[in-house]
Amino acid sequence: MVRHEAASLARFLFLPIVDHVACGQSILTFRNFPNETAQSLEGVAARLSRKIAAWPHWLSCDNSMLSHMLSKKLFWLASRTGLAVYSRFPVFGPLKAAVGVMRREDTLLVIERNDGRGLSFPGGIQLPWEKPEQALVREAREETGLEVTNLVFKLRYYSSVEVPVNLTVFEMEAEGQLRSSWEGMPCWLPLSEVRQRLIASQRPVLESLERAANRSDKRL
Repeated sequence: MVRHEAASLARFLFLPIVDHVACGQSILTFRNFPNETAQSLEGVAARLSRKIAAWPHWLSCDNSMLSHMLSKKLFWLASRTGLAVYSRFPVFGPLKAAVGVMRREDTLLVIERNDGRGLSFPGGIQLPWEKPEQALVREAREETGLEVTNLVFKLRYYSSVEVPVNLTVFEMEAEGQLRSSWEGMPCWLPLSEVRQRLIASQRPVLESLERAANRSDKRL
């Protein structure tokens, strides 16, 4: 439902200080703030949740075309706003993220992003209480509809290309039926196209894959 996507937008804009939001019901919980600041932020979050819950019924997913359009716009707004703000004011230091590389013959599973930034591997921001593996399982389910069945650690690196982030990369196996989300559409694309359109912060992943492939070829 669009209400759920709006709640996700609220959660994204407050990351990484947000503990939890359940659409229209629970209040966001904030950590590591003085009492007065935390109460103020919780008040803002509570009012936002009530407004989302009060949205007219016609904004529900009964109208799939409207729901899809609004979802794309909300994600565009969330992504662009989050990047613009955090790239200038990284008040919580480097974020943590996890992505998964999944292969099928000569193609890679990527997300055609709804924020117009190109392609990205399945994955996303690691919440404060999550391990990298947990974050990737959750994000892969949300973005692709797939259930992760196996993860193999590949590398970890730091990027400051867009926002400061420590990114953990896994080789991923998963099962299920692909489906799109408000973040974009999952698809299988050849390496040549992924190389041209992958977001800048994830290009070291491809470079690592290509180095590994070259070492394998030399051994043969």
